[in-house]
Formats: sequence, C-alpha cells, structure tokens
Amino acid sequence: MATPAPIDRLRQAVASAAQQVRSPTAEPPRPQPAPGDLYVLGTVGDAAIEWLVVREHPDEPQLVLLAPTDDFPLVGLADEVLPLELVGRPLVVRCGEACWVPAVACPDRLRTGMLPEGAVLQIRRNLAMAARGASPAARAGLADADPEYLTWISTVSRTREALQRRADCGECGANTVIPVGRFSPTPPANLAVEPPLTLAASPGGLMYALGRALDDSCLGYWECEAARGTRFLLTADTEGVRVTWLGNVDIAPPRLTALGLEGRTEAAWQPGSKPDHFHAAGLFPWIDGQVTFTLDGETDTPRSWTIRL
Repeated sequence: MATPAPIDRLRQAVASAAQQVRSPTAEPPRPQPAPGDLYVLGTVGDAAIEWLVVREHPDEPQLVLLAPTDDFPLVGLADEVLPLELVGRPLVVRCGEACWVPAVACPDRLRTGMLPEGAVLQIRRNLAMAARGASPAARAGLADADPEYLTWISTVSRTREALQRRADCGECGANTVIPVGRFSPTPPANLAVEPPLTLAASPGGLMYALGRALDDSCLGYWECEAARGTRFLLTADTEGVRVTWLGNVDIAPPRLTALGLEGRTEAAWQPGSKPDHFHAAGLFPWIDGQVTFTLDGETDTPRSWTIRL
C-alpha cells in the first residue's frame, strides 16, 4: 500500500487530534510537553512540518527546546536523519533550526504523536556536537548548496521565526480564553439581519486542516464588549473567525489586531448594511488552533482574548 503524502499524513493526524479534543472521553491534557512529543503548529505556506520536543531547559523548566522535523528528501550538514526502523517513517530533524519556546506554545490539543527515546537521544547528541563545534560523521550527498534544499530550509526557518514571534506575543497583556464550545449556535439578532460575509482569506495551512476536521456543529457566535459601550460580534467557522463591530456613527471603529504567522494583522473595517455596523474585511484564520485578538487604545494596557478550538 502506498505511503500517504506528508501533507495528507499530517492532515490525518490533526483530524484525529481534533476529534479527540471534542470527545467527552478524551484524556485530560498533560501539564507539560515531554521529550519526544510531536506537535503540528502553524506553518508558513502549507509546509508539512512537525515540531519535536527535545528537552526542557535546565534552568527554566517552563521553556522547551523544539526542533522541526519533516520528510523532505534533501539533507544538509546540520540535519539528522532518523533511522527508519526506529521511527517507522522517513523523518529528518533540522537541528540547525531548533529553538527555545515557552511550553505553553505547545498545547496538548495539537500533539500528534511521540518519537521513541532513542530518537530523542540521537538528536541531543547531534546538538551537543554542534555546540562543541564538531561536525557529524561525513555523509554522502549533502545538499547544503542545492537550490531546492535552500528553498526548503528557508521555509523551515521562516516557520521557526514565526513560531518564536507568536510565542513572544503570547506573553503580552491580559488574555481571556474563550473555547469555541462556548459559542452559541444561534446568531445574535443584530447579526441575523446582516448579509452573509464573504470568506476572503485563504486557508491557514495545517491549522486550516484542523478547522476542517471539525464538523459543522463547531460553527458559533459570540458577543463581547469592545469599548465605550460598543460590542464585537464574532462568527467562528471551520476556516477562522469573522468580526463585526456594533458601534456608533460618531465613533470610529477601534484598532483590532490578530496574531498571524507573519506577525500581527490589523482589521480593515468596512461599512455594513447599517450605519453603526462595520465588518472586518475577510476573516482571521485559525493559527495553532486558535485566533488571538488584541484591542488597542482602550486603556494603557491592551486587552487580548483568544478564541480556541
């Protein structure tokens, strides 16, 4: 039987993880990622990348060392090819792109599997050699100068940088977490009279697959206070979250941003069918299974909240 393509395999893994999240018999999340755990986090484009937990930080246990893994066939000097008989599938660890991030950046709902201890020890040895300035044993066919390899490593590097930016932003400001399960299946009266909103955003890579893995019952609506007596109406569906602002004709819509793969995206407000209704153009796609909004300008400390699958 043919082996599924990497992107298909990861979509299947994410779909399975999503179903476990929604299952009433799902095991409770573990308090801390463990060495060997694999996670599917947001990627630049539609790259098939999983993140391996290599170790906890020896001095700051709230930090974990992640290394990106994939099955792209070209291998460079800083990469480690894991034995097929050990992990059961082609897998390369891009040790040169390893990074420290807060453990909270690895939510249990995005965990897709675990590698055996022997694989983790192999990666640790590789990283220790690199720290000492030693080179791994000579390998045939190293592709460090190959254009295809350089393009792939650039994608991996951009994904790492985006992950670190999101992890850094996650520490800023007070954040209220709202699970999609708390959303109402019935649209608010103020939203029901509005015309359907166009889905203008493109799919959000692997996290788009996470949203698509959930059935239509995850669609829902949420009302929350914005500022000065105005309100936001949030519509969550399998692609992301759309925002409507109910304000006042004499007040400009507030500055609302959402954390994306390449940094923060500011809402571009468009008039609705009523003078006091404004829609954020397009939608904010799921990133790492959630959308984090920040409302600036209301107080000295920006207010943030996260919509989570």
